[in-house]
Amino acid sequence: MGVSVFSLIVGLFFFTVMALLGSVMLPRATKGGVLLTGVIFVFALARIFIPINFKYTYYIHSEKIYPAIIYLLREELFWGITVGDALIFVWVCGFCFFAARLAGKLYAVHKFNRSSVPVAVGSRPDILAKELCASAEYKRKRPLDLRISSRAFGAYQSGLFSASIILPKNIDDFSDSEINFMLRHELCHFRSGDLIILLILRLLECVLWWNPTVFLLRKSVERMLELRCDRRVCESMTGSERADYMETLLKLARGSVSKEEQAVMRFQGRQGASELEQRITILTDTKKGPAASRGLLAFVMVGFVLLFTASYFVIVIPWGTPPPEDMEYVLDVNPETSYIVHTDSGEYILYYDGTVLEANLPEDILKMDPYRNLVIYEGEKPEP
Repeated sequence: MGVSVFSLIVGLFFFTVMALLGSVMLPRATKGGVLLTGVIFVFALARIFIPINFKYTYYIHSEKIYPAIIYLLREELFWGITVGDALIFVWVCGFCFFAARLAGKLYAVHKFNRSSVPVAVGSRPDILAKELCASAEYKRKRPLDLRISSRAFGAYQSGLFSASIILPKNIDDFSDSEINFMLRHELCHFRSGDLIILLILRLLECVLWWNPTVFLLRKSVERMLELRCDRRVCESMTGSERADYMETLLKLARGSVSKEEQAVMRFQGRQGASELEQRITILTDTKKGPAASRGLLAFVMVGFVLLFTASYFVIVIPWGTPPPEDMEYVLDVNPETSYIVHTDSGEYILYYDGTVLEANLPEDILKMDPYRNLVIYEGEKPEP
């Protein structure tokens, strides 16, 4: 098991395909489709963050595309700078730009949070928060850090590692049940680690800024997290409570948005009309789907699990004859000139004409030509 450039490329390819597929599916998804899309996004992120290959990975030889790309990257542009060098420079510039932009967004969010003040002890939000924490559903010992901002017209989670919630400045215009819905929704975001997930995706954007699907994925995950919180908050509600919850969503959506509040939305994501419509539609649909639909959903999920697993056992590698200018550096590695020693420490060492040619050979490369044709001695090569 290990990580190579080519396993990274396969992981990136699978991530791109899955992220694009999920982003296309999500806006049209119903309850079951949202669950399936969530599984697809989990697989996409797992594949990009765990780009490993295993002992029994099957290697596909690319004799045209990969070698052509490698030769192109080695082409010299000017002053000894190759195409590959130029692309690395462009990537570094893009990374610095998006990292600086992310830092600016985080600073704006920090300023917005600093503008808030704690709610008054004994106020309605304070009492409702204490009742919520003491309820059988939450049983939370630590109190919520409730704050009010004169620049907020909605409710926001403001702490990565603490349950800090910023309430709108017109909080007195909301009923007890509406405040309770806000607290439950934002507490759900905190307990699920949603801000941490969004921060990770923002950091991933800085690295993969050249891949447009990473931006689609982040916006889709923002949408997914809201749908997930709606489901968790409403799963134990009665029909009338669910209707009141939806009315609260609409009431908050109709509110104004301050300039400072937009900074939070640029980081956490802002729900548009289509996103809100989907949330309401899914919350309204309380019926179970037919058994056939549930069976089909399970079948499709199993298919994606198998596809995800299979992606770890196939890697495409370059294969072909080196260009003429490199031929003078090519050694004829064959059973007559070379052998491999597997040391007691587990290291594989390649010998050519009795001298060490390469140490620390990856175990998975032993299945490839020309290594698979060589004799492997355990410990050390026996004397002739």
